[in-house]
Amino acid sequence: VNAELYDFKPIIDLKDTDLYVYPTPTAEQLFFTYKNNSADNILIEIYNISGQLIIQSEYFDQSIGQNKNSINVSALDKGIYIIKLVSDNTLLTAKFIKQ
Repeated sequence: VNAELYDFKPIIDLKDTDLYVYPTPTAEQLFFTYKNNSADNILIEIYNISGQLIIQSEYFDQSIGQNKNSINVSALDKGIYIIKLVSDNTLLTAKFIKQ
């Protein structure tokens, strides 16, 4: 399902400690929603289950409040991964499954 095509917006009440990833499992695009308390840049890191850093991507000029971004994971092998969001004052993690 292409979430952008259907303008899919999950109805969630994010806490400061939430990183919401969808869809999981996913084959191509992984969307992530989080709450930002300051207008920081964020760094997204994706690790395989062995702890190896596989993907690193920076997102600039994030707004205060709830933010939604996506990352292409089509090149990843099938399996379980950890996504980590890092900003100046935040470290959030979540798991996802790549089909």
